Amino acid sequence: MITKEWKLQIDIAYDLLHGMPTHLDSHHGVHSIREIFPIYKQLASEYGLPMRGTNEGEIKEQIVMNNLPATVVIVQNWTGRCLGPDKLIECLIEVENDNTGDNIIEITSHPGYSDTYLESISSLSKARENDHETLLYLSTTKSWDTLGFSLGSYKDFFNARTFKNS
Repeated sequence: MITKEWKLQIDIAYDLLHGMPTHLDSHHGVHSIREIFPIYKQLASEYGLPMRGTNEGEIKEQIVMNNLPATVVIVQNWTGRCLGPDKLIECLIEVENDNTGDNIIEITSHPGYSDTYLESISSLSKARENDHETLLYLSTTKSWDTLGFSLGSYKDFFNARTFKNS
């Protein structure tokens, strides 16, 4: 049932985007549940999509051991909290210092604009605007470059990686 639902969602994303999405993800990280991860990994392989991974536990170990195209170093404690650019930079440097072996750091964020409708359905409505403003500020001030980071999408970083049979 999960496979069928996820395939349907990928097909809908394909139609809406007029092409494949840049990566595979799940809501609230359900893909990192041990029993669900094999389905997620199979679909990522079948569709040729890199995956949002996880930064802890058995699933991270599987990703690293099998060199799967997925993120395993993730800044998660910043988004949705309206903390601004200085705190994001602090979180980014902390994560980089704790994970010197990986050269890809994912920043979980929810950038966007808020309106009355979004405010009625999401607790992240104003936080989305803050995420957007922070990311835009860091990009336009070239702060990323100054710190030795470069921005990119999953496509940019996972282009050459392939799935191994595992």
